[in-house]
Amino acid sequence: MLTIPPSAHNSFFNFDPFDFNSRRKRRSSGKSVLRSENIIVDVQPLPSANKPSDFSGAVGSYSWRISIDKDTVEVDQPITLKASVTGSGNIKKLPSVEIPELESFRLYDSGSNENISKKNYKVSGSKSFEWVLIPTAPGEYELPKLSFNYFDPWSKKYKTQSKKPGKVYIKPSSVALLPPGDRPVNVIPAAQTSLNYIVTELSSKSVSTPFFKSKIVWIIQLIPALWLVFLTVQVSRRKKLEGDIAYARRKLASKAAKKALKEAHDGLNNPEIFYSLVFNGIVGFISDKMNVNASGLTNIQIIEMLKNTGKCDSIIDEFSSFLNECDIGRFSPGKPSAKQARQIYNKAENLLSELDRNLK
Repeated sequence: MLTIPPSAHNSFFNFDPFDFNSRRKRRSSGKSVLRSENIIVDVQPLPSANKPSDFSGAVGSYSWRISIDKDTVEVDQPITLKASVTGSGNIKKLPSVEIPELESFRLYDSGSNENISKKNYKVSGSKSFEWVLIPTAPGEYELPKLSFNYFDPWSKKYKTQSKKPGKVYIKPSSVALLPPGDRPVNVIPAAQTSLNYIVTELSSKSVSTPFFKSKIVWIIQLIPALWLVFLTVQVSRRKKLEGDIAYARRKLASKAAKKALKEAHDGLNNPEIFYSLVFNGIVGFISDKMNVNASGLTNIQIIEMLKNTGKCDSIIDEFSSFLNECDIGRFSPGKPSAKQARQIYNKAENLLSELDRNLK
């Protein structure tokens, strides 16, 4: 037995809106609560008697159809084999059809598609399976029988439907029969009246370009100039990093925070150091961006610093929650779970990305 629990619904009508007499008698007081009753469903197991050995779980009433798109092709030309199940039941959960190995054919599964209807509260429709068969040798072949079994709840019996796709006739490839001299070489005609024809075979005589006019010479000449520009930029950047501490902290903040988060990730299984690394990584990033000393900063001071920037209002609540969770992880006597640590780490990554974007 399966019991579906009752459901409750808050209604602003304290009368039946479709009953004219009740609308005339309606009260003016507040909303009412509508409640359903328990629904008991009798779920019976499938019988074991006469159950097919290859039964895959399909339940319903179905019809089975097999077809091929053509019965005469050449070697290496495709044949589409289609199997269709139509009827009422759980169409979406119908299992795939197994096809035995076919000699002289390559088999490719093209997938399946469904067409489901729930008209009058009855699930019905169809499910189709398709395969592509590529013959590898000429001859006449009988495609194997395909079967589909299911349990019919109306007749309370297991049923098996089997059908054969039929015979196919494979002819030798016409391309392979052409002698070498008759095979097409240039399939593009030479339309010299309007456009120059396309040359499909290059002449052995080729016109060479002098080396000093080639693009390689220009590229070689540009390399020293580009290298000089690169060195100039790097020297200027290094001097600025050494002379301006605030600038250096801002530029290196993201790199330092990512390094701290990487160390925290490596220590996920060690809560004693994990929460400290995560907390110090994020707080250190903020202190570097704002050029303040991270030592001694309280959670309230950190929040106020972010509010004063006017750029982080959208993440203030999330960041405050993150700081509180880190404090619980660092100072709580209980050991947080690995799942909680993973959630904190993901939150730290998201906050770092948002802070890096907002505090530029």
